[in-house]
Amino acid sequence: MFSNCKMKYAGVLIRKGDWKEAEDELLSASNELQSFRPIQVNACTVRLADLKRRQGKWDESEKLLGEAGSHPLKQLYSAELCYDKGEYENALSIAERYLRGFSVKEKAERTTGVELLLRIHIKLGNLEQAGLLMDELKDIAQSINTLPLKGAMLSAEGNLNFARKNYEPAKQNLEDAVDIFDKLKLPFEASRSRIILSEVLKKLGKFAQAEAELNTAIIEFKQLGAEKDYERTKYILKNLDKDNAYEISRDLQEFTGRELEVLRLIAQGKNNEEIAEKLFLSVRTVEKHITNIYSKMGVSGKSARAYAASYAIKQKLVLT
Repeated sequence: MFSNCKMKYAGVLIRKGDWKEAEDELLSASNELQSFRPIQVNACTVRLADLKRRQGKWDESEKLLGEAGSHPLKQLYSAELCYDKGEYENALSIAERYLRGFSVKEKAERTTGVELLLRIHIKLGNLEQAGLLMDELKDIAQSINTLPLKGAMLSAEGNLNFARKNYEPAKQNLEDAVDIFDKLKLPFEASRSRIILSEVLKKLGKFAQAEAELNTAIIEFKQLGAEKDYERTKYILKNLDKDNAYEISRDLQEFTGRELEVLRLIAQGKNNEEIAEKLFLSVRTVEKHITNIYSKMGVSGKSARAYAASYAIKQKLVLT
């Protein structure tokens, strides 16, 4: 029972950003349970895997999830890891399987899965499905009525409004979510919401505010030890278009935002592995984006990459 309390306490520490202490508690509980209740060690292992994901240590997280036996949270955390790596199709399949384990009436158990699945559908451009999940998340938030859940709901709604190009409502949603997360001292959730908020602010031409949000997120991620989020946010800040120096021409509108980022890096001479590292994606995901880019350009073969690089330069996607 004492080991279970340690495990639950570690979950609180993870949310609060005390990651070193959380890891110590999980390892201690795991060692104790190994002797008395070995079947419950899986609960510690999957939570430690989620902590490693937040730290940006994807290989360690994946290894721990592979070592863990059957546990309800294993699928959820595996889907979260795939999402962070940009493997959205895999994340979708795993998250849907996780949610099938709970009926619609089991609202508390479905909450995290619904919120994750909503984000996945937004990334995949399935906004109608994301809207249905948003309705369910709002219903859950109204029934359970806790501040952390309200923050998660507002962040999700801001993300959806951003995808729908409803920028002013998205700004308000995300600002309110950040305020709640800051009040609750949930730095990881607050900082990730700040990144989306910065993208909204850029669309509204509020570049100074976007820069301020990104700087705050960078400080928080560094203090947490969230390696990949820290580097990704620095990359976003470095490429922040403060002066709105160029406009995307009409023929570029068919490309997604991620495809434009890949195009820009191709023009800078980056190979697929370097692009994956820069954008915090798997190489397989980068390859899929490049395949889509070539298809939209109508090019193939050995000259396709050179054509894509030339095209990006002509369209002024590479800032000097």
